[in-house]
Amino acid sequence: LGEDPSFNISIRNLGAIPVVLAAIHRHVVAGARLTEYACATLAYQAREGVTHEELETEKAVLEVAKGMDHHLGDMLVQRAACSFLETFAVSAHKRAHIAEAGACAPVVAACRNHEANLDVVMDAVLLMGTLAQDGVARLSLMDTEGPQAIVSAMRVHAGDTTLQERGCRALWNIAVHGPNKDRIAIE
Repeated sequence: LGEDPSFNISIRNLGAIPVVLAAIHRHVVAGARLTEYACATLAYQAREGVTHEELETEKAVLEVAKGMDHHLGDMLVQRAACSFLETFAVSAHKRAHIAEAGACAPVVAACRNHEANLDVVMDAVLLMGTLAQDGVARLSLMDTEGPQAIVSAMRVHAGDTTLQERGCRALWNIAVHGPNKDRIAIE
């Protein structure tokens, strides 16, 4: 539904976004595909201009974090969820909200648990780099061992230039601010 721009207006006008959020909430335990498709639909809608208010961002972030936790072993859920969260991490306020909703831990877990899968690692590391631009999210990433997950992924995929760039950006964003400089050097 979300891939064809002509459907985008229809989804929005139908009031489908609350229905998608309710589906994630009610059925997160039931199926990984439902969670994956719901996250992908929400991310696409956000990229196509649906407002954060229309997407009920605060509720959506909580539901996506729960879905990531519940379907930790599913690479497709992790990628769709990271894409959704990356779409919302556009301002300090939104990045702080993502951290406060507890979504940093599942992102770090996705990076760790799917370390051999370059696609999942790319999405997770990109998101961690974006989240690390905010103080609350930076601290949350430090507390959930985000830098260690990033360095480990960079070691596994040492030959991938894009991942190395994203990893360095993420580590820089984490390290450049306040006491994190010393914490990363020590750890």
